[in-house]
Amino acid sequence: MCIGIANPPSLGGIVESISMLPEKSCAFVAFIDPLAAQACVKELTVSRTGYPFKGKTIKVGFSNADKQLRPDIAEEVTKGATRAVDIPIDTTTWTEAYIHTYMGRFGDIENVRIVNDKNCAFVHYTNIQAAIGAVHTLPTEAQFINKRVSYGKDRCAALTPVSGQIRTNPFSDTNYTIAGLGRWDPQMLQTPGKRVLYIGGLPKGATTEDLCNVIRGGILFSIAMVPQKSCAFATFVDPVSAETFLEYVTIYGAICKGRRLKVGWANEFAFTPEIVNKLCIPKVCRSLYINNISDQITEEQLRGDFSAYGEVEQITILHDKHTAFVNFAAILNAISAISGLNDHPSYRDSKIQFGKDRCSNMPRIQPGQLPAERDIDDKRDHSHRNNNMADGDHHGRTKHDHNAKGDQRNNKSPFTGSGVNAITPSSAEQSKFFPLNRYSIADILNSSMDPL
Repeated sequence: MCIGIANPPSLGGIVESISMLPEKSCAFVAFIDPLAAQACVKELTVSRTGYPFKGKTIKVGFSNADKQLRPDIAEEVTKGATRAVDIPIDTTTWTEAYIHTYMGRFGDIENVRIVNDKNCAFVHYTNIQAAIGAVHTLPTEAQFINKRVSYGKDRCAALTPVSGQIRTNPFSDTNYTIAGLGRWDPQMLQTPGKRVLYIGGLPKGATTEDLCNVIRGGILFSIAMVPQKSCAFATFVDPVSAETFLEYVTIYGAICKGRRLKVGWANEFAFTPEIVNKLCIPKVCRSLYINNISDQITEEQLRGDFSAYGEVEQITILHDKHTAFVNFAAILNAISAISGLNDHPSYRDSKIQFGKDRCSNMPRIQPGQLPAERDIDDKRDHSHRNNNMADGDHHGRTKHDHNAKGDQRNNKSPFTGSGVNAITPSSAEQSKFFPLNRYSIADILNSSMDPL
């Protein structure tokens, strides 16, 4: 997939080719993975005012070219091919100028980096085809016989191919199937592990609900906001869930109220035996489902009754189904609420039980869609199952993931946070040239990406 310009490391995109058109002051970058191109465009157009580049403002968007990867190149990519080549050299005689001359016979070179202490050099071509030619030809030449010539890491990619595969969807891993089921190994729960994530860069006024609309991948034990530090700590029950979400954010990013979040590991954490016993309760999570509620019940009344047991993150009422969903910020609060409210006068005719933590849902990953678009579809699909649940389908308990209020406000996406719409270029935008002035390919790829 081609876009007008690309950058960089944090986006996890392996570049297939980059072409400069100086006469039209533009460039085209083709990624191996369409999702990487989409994530790049989304990232660089967050501000909607253009992307700063060497003192100028450039525009980035999709071209109208639906470029297909050649079968022979695709096969090499599965074997680890990138546009970067790692060659062994004698750093006392090989200069950057000589490398440009010697290696330039395979194709245009974008960047050369010599590593003196390791007696090697990394040559970045403007396209993978040139790098493939170099890797296949050099080992047959006298000065490289019995020496290792291999593909290097594309500096535009955050992740390199693993075991011959490019992983664009961390949620496709089979380990994800154990996340969010509420059936955990007690030994795993008591073992210290990386299950707590630090989430920084929160926008002013962000709420616990805003953040839970972003988090996906596993059941949360708790979410703790630290507004004075503009950060929060999300503790997952299962370390696999925390790792999966972090990997997803590394590839696609996470946006909350128009601001990119910074996500990383906090300290390791293990549960006490007392908490482990509570986490082994069937279907335990921080979300509660209340059926057979009165037509007169209000969100204020529910918040008043349930907040006595801890911070309430979100409340959704379906009056036509006589049901409600109450999400706490912590699982222990939800457990206490079930014990304390089942005999409450307002809920004697209702059944309060565990629902489904919407944070345990995984964002849908489909070729040709941005993360925001996938999650809007995810919400629509869940709304259908939620209605079934209100009619008695216990296993479809996901109404709070639908977030009726959120759907009515700007088509909010749960994964991109409150008020952020999917960025989908129109056909007119796709056909534009994007002014770059007359800079080199190295200038483009060296530009820093921090538009916020």
